Amino acid sequence: YKFGWQDGLCQEQADIYYKHEANALMGLIPTLQSFAKERGFADALTFFAKCYDYYRDENGRNVLILKNLKTEGFDLVTDVLCYKDYHAKAFLISLAEYHALSYA
Repeated sequence: YKFGWQDGLCQEQADIYYKHEANALMGLIPTLQSFAKERGFADALTFFAKCYDYYRDENGRNVLILKNLKTEGFDLVTDVLCYKDYHAKAFLISLAEYHALSYA
């Protein structure tokens, strides 16, 4: 689960942010992945976690239900200083794929 901000001052912005993130993860990204696969680039955009659902819970929190990537060996990096050069390179390659497909 990924929960949104609880500060009332930011709630409106959080609602917009989470709706956009959910729309991208459940609509745009799968569409771009299909587009890439049809053109022979099956490995493109594989860095996004699958989003199963988005909703506001009974306490008004925004909730995204994402695939648990820890089962595939991924882990969260909580400290920017823990990033290595290969992390940055992988991120930049993935970002380049995303931008290239969005222009294709």
